[in-house]
Amino acid sequence: MANKRFWLGILVMALVFGMTVFGCGDCDCPTDDFTGDTALNGTWDPDNEDTEDRGWNLLKFDNGNFESFRRNNILIPMFKGTYTTSSGIMILISTHVHGSLIDLQNKWFSAIELKSTLQIADEEFNEEYGHMFASQTVSYSVNGNKLTLTIEGETMTYTRKN
Repeated sequence: MANKRFWLGILVMALVFGMTVFGCGDCDCPTDDFTGDTALNGTWDPDNEDTEDRGWNLLKFDNGNFESFRRNNILIPMFKGTYTTSSGIMILISTHVHGSLIDLQNKWFSAIELKSTLQIADEEFNEEYGHMFASQTVSYSVNGNKLTLTIEGETMTYTRKN
């Protein structure tokens, strides 16, 4: 269960704060037509070590795109994707995982690219890596420069960097 929460935390982090700095590359970016909560836009740092220990390090949001990073002396990209918001609920969809997260090349991989690179059967891919590309539903609130995320009963707080 702890491993599931760790990966879930990583996924949410990546999904929430995607694309602000790096753009979206080859994904379908909803930036121009985004009708969600623009109060999320920006870069968010965790408020305490407990949040960082769960893999929720730096998050970036930009009009429907997110990216997440893990901090290990430097920022290590983890996930990027898209998100939608409505009434304090955010749905994150990870479209790419960074190779450095799983000891592969230093580049972004879509699910199809990752499966092709790993050369494994669908069943094994879904069991080992499918959760990285699953959608996640997160409750959130933004109050000034504070962001609160709640997933599966766990609450994490962040402060806007920029």
